[in-house]
Amino acid sequence: MLTVNALTASNYVLMPLQAEFLPFKGVQRFVRNVHLIKKQLNKKLEILGIILTKYDEHKSMHRQIRTQLQELYPGWVLEASIRSNISLAKAQEQSKEIFTFDHNANGAKDYHALATEIKERL
Repeated sequence: MLTVNALTASNYVLMPLQAEFLPFKGVQRFVRNVHLIKKQLNKKLEILGIILTKYDEHKSMHRQIRTQLQELYPGWVLEASIRSNISLAKAQEQSKEIFTFDHNANGAKDYHALATEIKERL
């Protein structure tokens, strides 16, 4: 119910997604739900994009999931992705955001690229 309320009150949805099989299957159901909410409760709701998290370009499955998402949802998969990064885990452990913890970490660079891309889409 909380998700429905949040989507009813929102204009945009940004879907974080791990580039793995089960999350990939779940995104299809989530997209259907977003379309239902748009049709019945919130005509302004738009999917802003899909952001891949814990992404590793060296893993063929991750690249394959990205390709499949791009084919299924053209224009939705953001170029920016959040790579697997130990600094993100350590920052979370210390209850700090990544820019305070280590602004040079790949995680900080990835989130900065994400923010820039989102700003360009809005």
